[in-house]
Amino acid sequence: MSMKNWICDRILVTTRIIAPLMGLIAIGYTSFAGAAPQQQVPSTNSAHIDTTSKKNYLNNPEKNSTIEALNKKVQVSLENSVNAPKKIPLQQGMPYKEARQILIQQRWQPSLQGQPNLRDRSVKELFDLGYKEIKDCSGTGEGPCRFEFINQQGELLVIVATTRGSENTKRFVRNWWIEKKTDSNQQKSSSNIIQEGRYWLGGTDRGLEVKGKQYRYYDESNIERPWQPLSELQYIKKGVVFDGSNYWCLSTLAPKTGGVSCSKNGWQDKSYN
Repeated sequence: MSMKNWICDRILVTTRIIAPLMGLIAIGYTSFAGAAPQQQVPSTNSAHIDTTSKKNYLNNPEKNSTIEALNKKVQVSLENSVNAPKKIPLQQGMPYKEARQILIQQRWQPSLQGQPNLRDRSVKELFDLGYKEIKDCSGTGEGPCRFEFINQQGELLVIVATTRGSENTKRFVRNWWIEKKTDSNQQKSSSNIIQEGRYWLGGTDRGLEVKGKQYRYYDESNIERPWQPLSELQYIKKGVVFDGSNYWCLSTLAPKTGGVSCSKNGWQDKSYN
């Protein structure tokens, strides 16, 4: 075999070997190139769906604010919870008279809405003593009585006080709660009803002066007494107030005949006492 023939045979063999290999490589490349888009399609669609869902959620105020609305509801419920110690500074077992003074200092006022059950002896006795917030009493057990107060927000505070076996006028706080909100416009505050001026008992040198939203006591000694908030006085009727101990009548309404004293009904002749 000549050198030329040997070289040609080697080239032919090499070509026959390389050609199939190149074909396999080409087929593999084509398969890989064709498979690549198939792997990218679902990821692209998935990204598109997620983006759309996110946009729909953000553009849906009802779904987006559900948690916020629930949080607000919980917050309001906690703020308006009944018997909150900081809101109602009372204690079980404390004398009702003391509890009443605390409430008045906290700007609670006797609720005048609704008629008290004056047919009940206990109710009538307490009402006549100036407890205008009394509504009703039970004749069983310790004879619990219901008292009602109202504040500037229109909240109705109910207090139940019992005698603990003592007399009717000595009562002790058993429990309390805020029952409902009322129309605060239906009940005027005492500071808007009580007239300014001097109030007398009648037959004594003692007096009570009302000025603005405050009042103070005075007598002939002209010693200046400290001013106190007008909310501590109870409005009974025009020209008559009650300080928890005595009825005071407006001096300008007193008869010129003299010999009169102040009562819950106003000025009256002492001969009727």
